[in-house]
Amino acid sequence: WMYRESTATIDLMTDELLVQTDKTTGAIRFMTRDKLPLFAERNKECRQLEAAPNGRMKVWLYPEWTRNETIYAMGAGETKGMNIRKTARYISHKGVAASAALPFLLSEKGYGIVLAADSPVICCDLSTYGTYLCAESEVQMDYYFIAGKRPNTILNAYAYLCGRL
Repeated sequence: WMYRESTATIDLMTDELLVQTDKTTGAIRFMTRDKLPLFAERNKECRQLEAAPNGRMKVWLYPEWTRNETIYAMGAGETKGMNIRKTARYISHKGVAASAALPFLLSEKGYGIVLAADSPVICCDLSTYGTYLCAESEVQMDYYFIAGKRPNTILNAYAYLCGRL
């Protein structure tokens, strides 16, 4: 991998991916090595922490999905998911051990997002409320980004990741 720092960003480049972090806001952008956008956090207030009554935190992540991008919430062992664009849904897996089925989103653009959360996770993409992912009782917002040219590559990486946690 290669590292480069400019006045505005910190860039990390691998053989297939460019990860760019805005120095002012902390917002992260994931792109192909050719700088084609895959996933980005909202530049203004990209993440948020809110004190919860139990002493933990309510954590928020604000993605910037492209207008016509389809995002699927994937269940444990599923190869087809539910389109969550223009909806508000829980995407966590009730009754399943957290390490066996972390909340997982799959984009048609060639990436997946795995939320490292033990608590319930909500995905909202309603124009009235905005687009966000929210975990109800966590210490921090933490997620894994998985890029791949084929959905099976991403699904296999997700299964491997869940098996290792």
